[in-house]
Amino acid sequence: MKSVTNLFHLFLLLFITIPCLGQNLSPDKKTEFRHPYLTGQNEIDITVYKPNSDTTVYQAVHTIFSLMEPISHLSWIASYDRTLDDLPRLMEGEGNNAFLESNIYVPWTILRGRDMSSDFQQASRVTFNYWGQIRVGDDSSSPILPPTNSIGLSWDYSHSDSFRGGFLFGRRKYRENCSNRNFWKGQDSSVYRVFTSQLTIMHYSNGQPDGFFVDSTNTRHDYLNGDFSTNYVQAMLGYHWAWPKGDIFSVYGGYRRDMELAAGFLQFVPEQENSYGKNRVLLNFQYITKPFSLWTIKRTAKCADARGRTRRYLFKEFFSLQFRTEITYIADSNLSNWRQADRDKKHAYRWGIKNYVKLNILRNRNIGWVLQHFYGRDYHNIRFDNVVHIFQIGLNFKFHKNPILSFPNQKYELLD
Repeated sequence: MKSVTNLFHLFLLLFITIPCLGQNLSPDKKTEFRHPYLTGQNEIDITVYKPNSDTTVYQAVHTIFSLMEPISHLSWIASYDRTLDDLPRLMEGEGNNAFLESNIYVPWTILRGRDMSSDFQQASRVTFNYWGQIRVGDDSSSPILPPTNSIGLSWDYSHSDSFRGGFLFGRRKYRENCSNRNFWKGQDSSVYRVFTSQLTIMHYSNGQPDGFFVDSTNTRHDYLNGDFSTNYVQAMLGYHWAWPKGDIFSVYGGYRRDMELAAGFLQFVPEQENSYGKNRVLLNFQYITKPFSLWTIKRTAKCADARGRTRRYLFKEFFSLQFRTEITYIADSNLSNWRQADRDKKHAYRWGIKNYVKLNILRNRNIGWVLQHFYGRDYHNIRFDNVVHIFQIGLNFKFHKNPILSFPNQKYELLD
């Protein structure tokens, strides 16, 4: 039965990720190739990279909401180092090492204001979230370890920004989005600033039956059949700076509270008491560079001139870099049950830090490259009783277009 479950999760992973890998950003009606009617001109403006022609404040804040989402990736684990080696030896199939990991975050928007909605509705976004993680062990059979599954709801809200004013609750002067007063770029080159919040409630588990420790000594968790389950409420506040050329810097942090909501499906496993931790302080930093070019490529496109001719163009390939650091501190005063064999230690490895470097390929709809480093308690559900160093390299992806706040019109050379 377990092999069938593992095959299902592998199929789900491939079903979700593979279609994302080949999707390019195709021009739509608002971003199609445009050719001047004047003859003898060999440079033209083509806005193929613009994912959305809506430059209003509200489109800007929803783009920032998207940029704050967890990073989805399919990565090769280049290094997996379990730093505490005094636990009982792992058995075959438990994943003594790991070589592949996938993190899948899918938000479905269920509420977002339209152009003529109230200011409160347009500044809000409510999503239903699925967050899954699959890790493949480096044992002889390459087992899929018990996966992580999280489901829940999030509410994002933009309290104020540079053009709506206010601190907690800004308000625009005009309802119509077409007003220049609502353009996030404004009429000058000033930095756009926005203050946001997020409230999230999630259930997080590995879907295993009752049972927690691998043997009666209670010295190590059961990585194959142990039950991990928790529920949490998380509140985050963020402040963001966006420059007209496309650079974005964000600082956002908050508090997470784990709890039991109901016995059974929504329980907090009793063995996790004074071990996993119920109080976490979170602090994240993120910087996204403005688009930059590394080389030029040739592309054939149908011009929008009167003759509808097909021409070849030479244009620049654009990228952006994204740097993110996520810091977690477990703030519980009592963690005496964490690692039964280490009760005499003065600390319980409360800190965890994740670092990401992403190279976003802006011509593609939702794919790029990612480097990831993590140090702290293992984040793969029940394996939190050990401390790990992990280095990964792989592909990152989204299930919608790469969010870009600003992308200037580029000059394209007409080849023939």
